[in-house]
Amino acid sequence: MKSALLQSLFDEEERRPLTVSELNEQVKISLEKNFASVWVEAEIVNFVAAHSGHWYFTLHDGDSQLRAACYVRNNLRIRFQPFDGLQVRVRG
Repeated sequence: MKSALLQSLFDEEERRPLTVSELNEQVKISLEKNFASVWVEAEIVNFVAAHSGHWYFTLHDGDSQLRAACYVRNNLRIRFQPFDGLQVRVRG
């Protein structure tokens, strides 16, 4: 009797691999479905205020990080400029 892993290695029917675009689309759909709006509490690191007015930064919690952007139309409503080390609660 083969284990499930061995069985999958020797299956005669191969699954078609996804393209990078297909994988990205499936991940996007899954994220939008399961996390339509989510609050995240983290520290801002690597903050950059671009000439375009957009802000780019990383949200960091000590174990993981998430790259983020805040576009100029949203920045205009924020009454302060973020900086490295700032603890924030953001929604996306």
